[in-house]
Amino acid sequence: VTVVTPVAIVGVRGTIFDTTVDGDTGDTGVYVYEGAVTVGNEFGTVDVNAGQKTNIGSGEAPNKPEKVSTDEAQKRSSWQEAVKTDKKDIVIKIKTEAGEEKLLRFRFTK
Repeated sequence: VTVVTPVAIVGVRGTIFDTTVDGDTGDTGVYVYEGAVTVGNEFGTVDVNAGQKTNIGSGEAPNKPEKVSTDEAQKRSSWQEAVKTDKKDIVIKIKTEAGEEKLLRFRFTK
């Protein structure tokens, strides 16, 4: 899985993570709870492991990963407790900027 934001590409490797994007600037934050992700753009790449975060600003390489406090991780992921599903897969259809239709498939294993 790859997540593309205006200022970064996030490569996911079997993990639980959260990505935020500022709607005005495109600035991106990546928070990793389990596993690891690779975050990169034309200015550089970093690997972010469980318990770490990085931020990427417009025209900048991703910041060096830093530790996420337990409190911050709980606050950032608390919304997930309210999401309940009895389905194993959720499929979302999106349209690319070029007008191409793509499917995002989320598989729940827990």
